[in-house]
Formats: sequence, structure tokens, C-alpha cells
Amino acid sequence: MEKTAPEPRFVEPLLMTEAKISPAKIFVQGRSLREILNLHADWLEGKGGERANIRGGTFSDADLQGVDLRQSILTGTTFLDADLSHIDFEGAELRKCDFRNATLVRTNFAGAELEDLNLQHSLFAESNLSEARMHGLLFRDANMRDCRFYEARMTSCDFTNANLQSAYLRNAALSAPIWKSAVCCAPG
Repeated sequence: MEKTAPEPRFVEPLLMTEAKISPAKIFVQGRSLREILNLHADWLEGKGGERANIRGGTFSDADLQGVDLRQSILTGTTFLDADLSHIDFEGAELRKCDFRNATLVRTNFAGAELEDLNLQHSLFAESNLSEARMHGLLFRDANMRDCRFYEARMTSCDFTNANLQSAYLRNAALSAPIWKSAVCCAPG
């Protein structure tokens, strides 16, 4: 009996958005992220609910585009390869979070407190960090073109190999930054 080669199978490639995980499928501290976000929205509107306070959650490969996390607290949270575009983190507190390889296009961090965040290799373009207070952020190899840092306060932040073309740093205060091989910035 002659062996025949199996028919080649065509496997349709997944689009990046199809590979990302939705908030309804992510659970943190015994609740779905969707439930946490709904309670947080109620809290922001003064309708009861509760402030989002997420400690140690993992949102790797999550699609969280456009989520409202204003005034939230995130500690030790991981966002590896997550899409966080258009998220509103205004006035939020983020500590010891990992955003390596994350997409943070047009994300709002205005007035946020950011401490010991790893943003290596992230796409951080056109984001707003105005009036944010930042300490110990690692922006190595990040694409931060067109970001706004108006009146931001930055201490011990590492911008090694970061792309800050057309970034806006007017009235920003920087203490002990590392700029090794960084591509900088817009005039003014």
C-alpha cells in the first residue's frame, strides 16, 4: 500500500486584535475585570461602586483600549504585550507595574503618580504625561514620539535608546535622568 502525503492545511493567520484577551475574560482578586471596571465607573460618577485598587493582577496580552482608570490604584500589575491605547489613567497611582512591549498610544497619564514602572520596548506615542510625578521609570527602547510632559516631575528616569522625537517637555523638571543614545525632543 502506497503512502500518500497528507493534504496541506491552510491555517488562517490571527490578527493581533483577535489574539488579545477581553476584560470579561480576565479575573483579578476573584472578580472579572469587567466587574471591577463597572464598579469603578460607578465610583467615579458618585453612584456608589468602589475605586479600582488592583494589586498583583496580570493583564498580559489584554485588549484594554479606551478603559477609564482615572484615579485608580495599580500596584505590582503586569501588562506585558497589552494594548492600553486611549486609556485614561488621569490622577491614578501606578507603582511597580510592568508595561514591557505594551501599546500605550494616546494614553492619558495627566497628574498621575508613577513609580518604578518598566516601560521597556513599549509604544508610548502621543501620550499625555502632563503634570505627572514620575520616579524610577524605565523607558529603555520605548517609542515616545509626540508625548507631552508639560510640567511633569521626573526623578531617576531612564530614557536609554528611547525615541522622544517631537516630545514636549516645556516646564518639565528632570532630576538625574539617563539619556544614553536617546533621540530627543521638540524645541521649547
